[in-house]
Amino acid sequence: MLGGPQPGVMVEHAPVRGQSPTPNRNAAAMPASAGVLAGEPGLGGADGDYVHVISPAGTVVSGEVSARESGDTTLLTAPLSGNARGWYLVHWNVVSSDGHPMGGDDGAWWAFGHRGSTVPVKKPTTIRLAPVTSGAPPLTGTMNGMRTGMRTITLSKVQGTVYAARWTLQGSLDGATNPQFSWDVSTNRAKKTATLSGIVPRTGTYTVSVLVKTTTTSGTTLTEYVMSTKVSA
Repeated sequence: MLGGPQPGVMVEHAPVRGQSPTPNRNAAAMPASAGVLAGEPGLGGADGDYVHVISPAGTVVSGEVSARESGDTTLLTAPLSGNARGWYLVHWNVVSSDGHPMGGDDGAWWAFGHRGSTVPVKKPTTIRLAPVTSGAPPLTGTMNGMRTGMRTITLSKVQGTVYAARWTLQGSLDGATNPQFSWDVSTNRAKKTATLSGIVPRTGTYTVSVLVKTTTTSGTTLTEYVMSTKVSA
């Protein structure tokens, strides 16, 4: 089954209708393939098309991309090999009919697990995300462990709606610099809290970015908040 589009993946030319395996899920069985459902017919076969699945050991375990058109969409998939447990990253790109890459110049990413293990922690970590522009108070909350695996951030005193949450791994992977992937987000406006949940797939230093949408007298505004953190195994 194809999961919905990733929050934070901004596709200008052809929308992403779905992704498989579903981002930020830990599967009990290793999927046979990985794919992207593009909201445009007649795609596939371009030099810039790829779906690379990177194993917990850092090797690419996906094969060549094939395309299947259905109505106004194109499903691009790559077969997977291996059955290792752990956290996987998918790096993909599809060239739209106007010649622009849907995933951006360096491609887009998402993470999934195959029977991955999340080490529990006894005490949550206090976190603070600073606003990129001055004038707004920081976002504060907790995270249930700065370690790899399925993790959750809980924010308090959120003035608005969390629109997107993105993690950026510092460094290079699969020929790309600073891969980015998104987490699931939800906001409780009545309690002024927000829950961000997803997979931290690798150890290393990350930049975490959160966008909060607030209502103003002239409409709405987006404020970005960021923090840097180190993740261990």
